Amino acid sequence: MDISTLLKTAFPDALTDFDTDSALIAANTDLQWLAREKQNQDLCVLVPRYMYWCSQSDDMASLVFDDTIRALAEYGRCKKPELAHLNFAYLCNRLQKQAVIQFLVWCLHENSTLDATQIKRAIRNWRTMLASTEN
Repeated sequence: MDISTLLKTAFPDALTDFDTDSALIAANTDLQWLAREKQNQDLCVLVPRYMYWCSQSDDMASLVFDDTIRALAEYGRCKKPELAHLNFAYLCNRLQKQAVIQFLVWCLHENSTLDATQIKRAIRNWRTMLASTEN
């Protein structure tokens, strides 16, 4: 299964009829800033849309990739679910956490311009979050 299909399967509510050329993403490359400043944004919709945009983009050097990876790293590192602007990992079910991990692995292999160390750390943190949901 390709990464776009996997994301659509894991996050159907966020990605149904989603336009990958979203003006919101083009105008706001920094997912974390958008989530923090526009507090009415639902992370369960916003984050999958950014990941999906990356999976569809031909512009591997786009800041959207860097900022999405950085956001996923922060979400995977968050230890306080009460922090609404950082609690995306706590809102995800098992399938969604697996999809995030697969997206990060895909980024690691498909985009050599990204920070591999940060991606590997994010994968490790998300795997830890996944393991904690299985216990």
